[in-house]
Amino acid sequence: KVDAEKGEGPAFAEKYKVNRYPTLLYINPEGEMIHRAIGFRAPKPFIAEGRKGLFDEKKFKALEADYKSGKREVTMVRDYVQLLFLAEAKDYEEVANDFFSSLTPDQITTPDMLKTIFMLTNGITTKPFDLLMKNRSLFEETFGKDEVNKKIAEASMGSLKKAAETRDDKLFKKVQKTLKKSGHPKATTLMEQSALQYYEHTKNWKKYAKSVSKFVQNNGADIKDWKVYNHFSWRFYEHVDNKKYLQQAKEWSLKSIEMNSNYHNNDTYAAILYKLGDKSGAIVAAEKAISIAKMDKVKDYSATQKLLEKIIAE
Repeated sequence: KVDAEKGEGPAFAEKYKVNRYPTLLYINPEGEMIHRAIGFRAPKPFIAEGRKGLFDEKKFKALEADYKSGKREVTMVRDYVQLLFLAEAKDYEEVANDFFSSLTPDQITTPDMLKTIFMLTNGITTKPFDLLMKNRSLFEETFGKDEVNKKIAEASMGSLKKAAETRDDKLFKKVQKTLKKSGHPKATTLMEQSALQYYEHTKNWKKYAKSVSKFVQNNGADIKDWKVYNHFSWRFYEHVDNKKYLQQAKEWSLKSIEMNSNYHNNDTYAAILYKLGDKSGAIVAAEKAISIAKMDKVKDYSATQKLLEKIIAE
């Protein structure tokens, strides 16, 4: 961290042409800037930006040329695999699998290789994950048990997206099983989250409703964002007909409104009441939502207006 207005800061800022704050600079050992990012970022975008910063294009092109020429020196290929990973290259998995499959046990357990394997463990169907699990005790000695448990959980959640996109029930069950055995302190919560995310993405609304109901029952005290309750409630309005679950959605809508009363959650509340058959309550809620929309200058509240007109006409 450098203060551009004190000490060596002004010279540093001039050298790297820094004129906006905050500016993140990624500099290689030779002092060359390889990536620049401007502005604050939330944790996930910050990490993604960091990956870009670690990507050295000049080095990548040199390693790519060496690899394509047939060179297979361990350190060279290791560095190449890391850069393929950072670049999210299409041939990363193929090159990585070939590389890690070619290593001897002694090569796998070197400090640098353990760091590489740990870094590249981003899914439970990958070769690095297999190596981590086969050598779990060694990784725990190197990185700490808690960090390894966390990495296993992260890898599981990383494979959840693939399972959902391909509607792979077998992979989803493997994700659940791996989370359960991960040792992560919030493994049960992560299992519940993965279930509701999977069933929402695959549009299995019956199982989605059951999963959300279970998740809120077990984790409701930790939900601090009105958007979470509103999202669950709206999904139930759209896709769930079971009165028991709709009553729960009604309660969640009220909790969302209690946290932050706004057009969106009042609109959801009106829709839920209508679906439950409470037309008079739905009219009041819809009128309130429209009033808030006008006050907050919400551009489009036509859907609520149409719902209100439909209820009145019935």
